[in-house]
Amino acid sequence: MARRVTETVSAAAATVVVVAVPEAAGAAWAGAIFNHAGNLALLNCTLTANTATGGDTIIGQGGSGYGGAIFNLNGSVTVAFSTLASNAVAVGTATGSGVDGGADGGAIYALAYNGAASTGSTLASVTLANSILANSNISGGNDLVIQAPSQVAPGLANFATYDVQVLGVNLVMTSNTPIGGLSADPQLGALAAN
Repeated sequence: MARRVTETVSAAAATVVVVAVPEAAGAAWAGAIFNHAGNLALLNCTLTANTATGGDTIIGQGGSGYGGAIFNLNGSVTVAFSTLASNAVAVGTATGSGVDGGADGGAIYALAYNGAASTGSTLASVTLANSILANSNISGGNDLVIQAPSQVAPGLANFATYDVQVLGVNLVMTSNTPIGGLSADPQLGALAAN
């Protein structure tokens, strides 16, 4: 639980202004790999048993957990001949007067987010090639999430966009992404070190 307080004191008028910032817990972005505006390529990889858990709080909002294996912010992610399975995301809980955070994208969470069209990367891309994204531990969530909210703040448009490429045969148990033909249960058993 963190509380920040700013005090402004004016000696001439002896005025004190105290501003308390509402308490909130930290978000967890990526259980294994956080890609910010970079180019990430996984070839013949297995990412398993990674967790992104939002922080807990007493008041305010609990932290959110996004991207159990990979969180991609305005970058490029290529996953080829790989398995991302049994990764997890979890909400940070709030006891008392607070509200819980959110959780989604147990395997991959890609976010296209930029309020200035001329600054930085404005594209979050995901390419899947002959890969499996499955068995993420999320209550009501998805293995694959790709988002580009319409606004980055009230009244400030989001100039970023996303792109999804699907090559070969991929098995993705659950997805929020309207790319069709991907959702299937690969019926994976527990992954083991063989």
